Amino acid sequence: MPIIQLTDLMIQTAFILKALLPIKLSLSLGGKNRMLAP
Repeated sequence: MPIIQLTDLMIQTAFILKALLPIKLSLSLGGKNRMLAP
């Protein structure tokens, strides 16, 4: 039982990370672009 719950948690965490990573990247890229822009 706990093994299934742990796998479920890992899958959920992976989905969250997959969703957040592009947002973080675009935010940091946007910040760099703003700093470079006059």
